[in-house]
Amino acid sequence: MKTLFLSDIHLGSPLFKDKEFILSLLNDISFDIIILLGDIIDSWEDDVDSIIKNNVDIINTINKKNVLYLMGNHEPNINIVKKIFPNIDVYKDNIYLGMNVVCTHGHQFDNRLRSTIISKLTFYMYWIIERIVKIDIRPYFRELFSIAFHRDKDYYEDLVLDVEKRAVRKFKNDYKSVIMGHTHIPKIATVDNFLYVNCGDWSHSNSYVILNNDIFQLYTKKDGLVDMDKL
Repeated sequence: MKTLFLSDIHLGSPLFKDKEFILSLLNDISFDIIILLGDIIDSWEDDVDSIIKNNVDIINTINKKNVLYLMGNHEPNINIVKKIFPNIDVYKDNIYLGMNVVCTHGHQFDNRLRSTIISKLTFYMYWIIERIVKIDIRPYFRELFSIAFHRDKDYYEDLVLDVEKRAVRKFKNDYKSVIMGHTHIPKIATVDNFLYVNCGDWSHSNSYVILNNDIFQLYTKKDGLVDMDKL
C-alpha cells in the first residue's frame, strides 16, 4: 500500500501559494490512501467561509479521495471540519496504522499549548475582541501559539527539539514510529530504534512524506526525494 502524508497546508494563510502542486499530489492515482495530519484549514488566518470559497477545488478533491483527516490546533472545531469534508473520516486525536505507526498532529507536545483552560479562556477573549471590539489580533495569536512563527528566533531549534523529544517519549514503547506535523520542520530521524517522521509544512518547506513498502520517504517540492544523510 502506498500512502501520502500531508500536514500544515494552512488553507487561508497568505503564505500558502502552492495550490496546483497540492492538487497534483491529491490527484496522483498511485496513492492508495491520503492522510492529512492537521492544520489543513487555518481558521486563525481567515474566516471559514472565505477559506472554503477560495479553496473549493482542493476541498472538493479531498472529498473525492480515500482520505483520513486528523485535526490540528489551527483547525475550526471538529463539527465544522466534518461539514466541510462530509465524505471523509475526521479524527480528533491520533490515527493508528496497525500496531507499528501512530499518526498525530503534534501540538499535544507543545508546552505553550498544553493548558486547556488557559487556551479556552484566551480564545473566548479572541472571539470577543475580534467580533465585538473589531480589532484583528491574529498576528499576536501567531506570536503566542504558532511554533512556526518563531522560526527566525535564536531559540527556535530548542522549541522544535522539545516537541520532538516529547513525542518520541510518548510513543516509543508502544510503536515503531510516529509521523506528525505542527513544527513545520520536515525530518526523518531514528532515536533508539524508534522512527520519528515529520511532514513539514506548505508555508516554508513545501514538503510531504510517502510510505511505500513500509519505508518512509521525505520529499520537497523543490528538491524531490531528500537525501536522509543531509537531515
